[in-house]
Amino acid sequence: MKLRDIVLGPEPSQPQARAALEPFVFPPGSRLGYQSYKIPTVFRADALSVPAVSRARNLIASTIAGMPLLNYAADGTEIDRLPWMIQPEADTPRMTTLSYTVDSLFFYGRAYWQVIDQYQEDGRPRLFQWIDPTRVGFRWNREGTKIVDYDIEGVVTPKTGIGRLVVFTGTDEGLLARAGRTIKTAVELERASLNYAETPAPSMILKNTGVDLPKEQVESLLTRWKEARTNRATAYLNASLDAVTVGFSPKDMALVEAREYIVQDLARATGIPAWYLGADTGSSMTYSNLNSSRRDLIDFSLQPFIHAIEQRLSMQDVLPRGQHVAFSFTDFLRSSPIERAQLYNSLVQLGILTPEEARDLEDLAPGGPTQ
Repeated sequence: MKLRDIVLGPEPSQPQARAALEPFVFPPGSRLGYQSYKIPTVFRADALSVPAVSRARNLIASTIAGMPLLNYAADGTEIDRLPWMIQPEADTPRMTTLSYTVDSLFFYGRAYWQVIDQYQEDGRPRLFQWIDPTRVGFRWNREGTKIVDYDIEGVVTPKTGIGRLVVFTGTDEGLLARAGRTIKTAVELERASLNYAETPAPSMILKNTGVDLPKEQVESLLTRWKEARTNRATAYLNASLDAVTVGFSPKDMALVEAREYIVQDLARATGIPAWYLGADTGSSMTYSNLNSSRRDLIDFSLQPFIHAIEQRLSMQDVLPRGQHVAFSFTDFLRSSPIERAQLYNSLVQLGILTPEEARDLEDLAPGGPTQ
């Protein structure tokens, strides 16, 4: 049985918030060293039911997965990519494999690829398979300071060759352990909003301070009241009737403010600027600050995941000595067409580029003959 199942139990088939999800305290004498991190206090399915978390996950995962993975020599010269850099899994698009790799780092602080084929000449990987981190367990040495074995659902994986695991480790224990209480609060706010929408509670009653009316007259009065409110906003009540508002509006329950606040908190927890998650920050995005914002997103939000993947795939059990992989940010940071045209114009006038080279950079067809 995996450590996660011991603590949390089997993951539910339907997303749901647990009534009591407290941080797990290990018994005296137990030691979980480096790479164990903390045990998640909320399920991934619960976290993804919160729009802000889902938005942050999709933004980080899809952005990184959409960047080309390039191969470089020791002197920085770009060299031919290996086939797995274009498609790590034989039957899965590269976008999907990298998205779920980032997803694992985002939620759990670790990710796993299993080697399913290798090159005969040097034993390095040729094809991988992404492994759900909740399926992976590990065994520590006697001192509890180093992992000596990994297993997938109880089956120990080999340390070398086909079947071994390539382990990606993040900078912390992952969002589920680091911000479990914040996520649980957001889940409960979503539930409160749903309950308010689903509960058929009346928002107004007509209070009769005079003689009780027969049921037929009450039904007729309510029907005429409803029809009148549909046609006009102003109402008239006689001396024996009072209009009384009951229940609480979302504003009275501070649901709007609470949800806005929790989005700000989740932005801090995920490292994503709040406006990316839909929070009202009073700022708007324009062409003039879009490129700068994307640069900041890479520098302050995406780099931990980018470095975790780049550095692990550049280790010598994956690539030959002197080679390394790196994501290309060129397309993501591409400026607007007007800005690029102004740049090319300046470079052509300075003699740095020719018009044909500028057209090549834009993937344009060669220009026609000059007259």
